[in-house]
Amino acid sequence: MSVNVEVAGQAALVRIEVIGYENLAANNPSDANWLTCRVEVRVRGFEGHLNAAFTTQDFAAFSKSLRSAVAALHGWAVFEADEDALQLKVEFNVTGTVTISGSLREPDRPGTYLAFSFESDQTFMSRTVEALDEVSHRFPVRP
Repeated sequence: MSVNVEVAGQAALVRIEVIGYENLAANNPSDANWLTCRVEVRVRGFEGHLNAAFTTQDFAAFSKSLRSAVAALHGWAVFEADEDALQLKVEFNVTGTVTISGSLREPDRPGTYLAFSFESDQTFMSRTVEALDEVSHRFPVRP
């Protein structure tokens, strides 16, 4: 059963569907921690979808930095992956709003990408942290 991580805001959504480990039989950590994912970005009339692979460590790092920013209502969190399929920056502003910016790109076609930016708030980000907790629970970093 998959887990959906959503970074949502006003008329916009980034959804990462984490389907499962790419290679359950892998013995070394660099191969064992890749996850098969589907990514969807919808921002005010623009839409992009692609299949991607991210690591358990990508989700763990994003979860840690986002949890800290949500608790402080200050700072930023970044989701970055080795293959550059998805980049996200979540930045908490002094006004209480949250700005999400990033890009979705096909790794084998670097000229094909969707750059986006939208506003959100801490309520949405708390839900994102809960979804990231579910990813870490269902798909822990494998030694």
